[in-house]
Amino acid sequence: LTVNGSTVIATNLSTEGNSWGGVNVDPGSGVVSPSVFTLNSGTLAENTQIWSDGANVNASSTVTVNAVGYTQYKKAGTNVIVWSNSTTNLATITKAGITTGYTTIQAAIDAAEAGDTIMVYPGTYNETATDRSVNGASYQFGLFFGTSTVTLQAVTSGTVIITTNATNSFGNSGTFVAADNITISGITFAENIPGTNKTIEVIGDNFTLTNSKISETNGSVYVNDFTTAEKVNKFTITNNVFDNASTISIASGSGSSAASPATDRVITGNTFKGVSTVYARVSFSGAGGQPWYTLPVGGAVIT
Repeated sequence: LTVNGSTVIATNLSTEGNSWGGVNVDPGSGVVSPSVFTLNSGTLAENTQIWSDGANVNASSTVTVNAVGYTQYKKAGTNVIVWSNSTTNLATITKAGITTGYTTIQAAIDAAEAGDTIMVYPGTYNETATDRSVNGASYQFGLFFGTSTVTLQAVTSGTVIITTNATNSFGNSGTFVAADNITISGITFAENIPGTNKTIEVIGDNFTLTNSKISETNGSVYVNDFTTAEKVNKFTITNNVFDNASTISIASGSGSSAASPATDRVITGNTFKGVSTVYARVSFSGAGGQPWYTLPVGGAVIT
């Protein structure tokens, strides 16, 4: 169905199998009247259900879509607007009333500014973050947070599964948090390719992981500061599931500032599953014992 400079109201409209999508709402060249589409009921079964390419849209040739339960977003880097009621494998950022959609989570993280919330729709994601700088060297992670004060949140908790492709030489870090005030909520972290080491590595202050799941076998949330500056003094790890013998490791420098009490670091309400004969499920590793444990650590409140 094409809506071109017309007002169309559709009831009990069902479409399927159209390679260009279900409904296109756009003015043609030279058309100066609005294009308005209202979907009262029906099933649009295509991957692209309703869309506008924006090529001929202007102040008089406007596009309006009314469809209850449909999410509207603009495809990143284009003028294409999509309306969908079965959004999957999409990460979005909303600013000034405009929602932009990204096909990878890392693309959304790279586009995010301080204060942004990235909403992640259900799906299985395969993520790679190449050429990311840490201490002056370049590495490949799965996800990389380099901008402070960003939230990554699943639209529906437990429906977002992330596989990562980290190959960094200091132990594969599937997700690397180099920025401060990062919050991750409702996300399931699966295996890293090519292998397990640290599911999430955190060197930024005031990190929060909540209502999420570490499903990587022998994975870990590894909080540390391998720099000389004391900057990792606060974190909150709450209401998560650590499956398949996954762990929480507090190491090298975390919470070592004398001005930061243990109450700044909270590990609470977490569930640990699987059997580990090698590692403690929650560990504190200060200076000594291993070459990479170089700084003392502070305590935390665990409930």
